[in-house]
Amino acid sequence: MSRRLKILLAGLALVVVIGAAVGYAHRRNEASLAEALMSGNLAAADTLAAMQTNRSGELLAQAARSPAPQISAAAVMALAKVKDWPRRDEVIVEAGKSPQHQIRQAAAVAIRQITPPRPIRQLEDPKYCPQLRGLLKDPHEQVRASAANSLGSLNAFYSIPDLIEALKTEQSPLARRAIQRALTAITRYPFEFSTDNKALSQELNNYLIEWDYSRKMRQWHVEGQKGPPPPMPPL
Repeated sequence: MSRRLKILLAGLALVVVIGAAVGYAHRRNEASLAEALMSGNLAAADTLAAMQTNRSGELLAQAARSPAPQISAAAVMALAKVKDWPRRDEVIVEAGKSPQHQIRQAAAVAIRQITPPRPIRQLEDPKYCPQLRGLLKDPHEQVRASAANSLGSLNAFYSIPDLIEALKTEQSPLARRAIQRALTAITRYPFEFSTDNKALSQELNNYLIEWDYSRKMRQWHVEGQKGPPPPMPPL
């Protein structure tokens, strides 16, 4: 064996050893962060997510099942930042069904972060908006408010009827403001109404008629403007 070949083989062996050592240290670091998170160090969740590995995703998913709501919620929020872990979305959406309201609220925020925006010509809301619409009926006001905020951020045009129905009956000032902000963000129309329930209901019903016409016009344009445009609703 030539001297050059021996040097080459020795160099390759050194690279393998260093790579194994770095990988071992990396796994130890991930395990330490996961242990810190489970011990109540919530900041460890974001540090773990920043590693962007499948292992960090798995460890955060395990933490998301913690019986401690604060730890589970922190893990769900951090998991949204792990871009390529294949089970990320599944775990976050499932967290929206948790019996703990802190975890459902974290899921409502995390769903917004993992949902791509809706293409202009698509005749439906972005992925996972149905889960957010379901959370508008949550028994806890903070969950309802977070779901509304996420729908507004996602410009969920096809969720407008659900938001309006929620606004008609919402009693919580926190959730009510969030729903109004969401509707204003989506429609560019200031949803500031009087507290007169009868007047509110009438105005919202009128807006729903206008929304339905706008929906039909969108569909008409997307389908290539075949046939006459939809008739305008009566004023």
